[in-house]
Amino acid sequence: MKKLKVSFYLKGDKKKQNGETAIYGKIYLGNIYSSFSTAKYIQQERWAKTNSLRNPVRIDNEINLKNYLKNLPE
Repeated sequence: MKKLKVSFYLKGDKKKQNGETAIYGKIYLGNIYSSFSTAKYIQQERWAKTNSLRNPVRIDNEINLKNYLKNLPE
């Protein structure tokens, strides 16, 4: 049975004028993978400070982003 894994990362070449960077996802199934855009953005500093939104976040926008990424269909 192949293992399914989903990870999220920032795509540095996709920046808005306000400095926010695009959040992309990658789905792995065994050794096959596919990338996708979440259509969401965040400041690189906040992404790093919150450990890719894994740490508790207190800013409403980050809470909404974390919930959005968590509830993406698998």
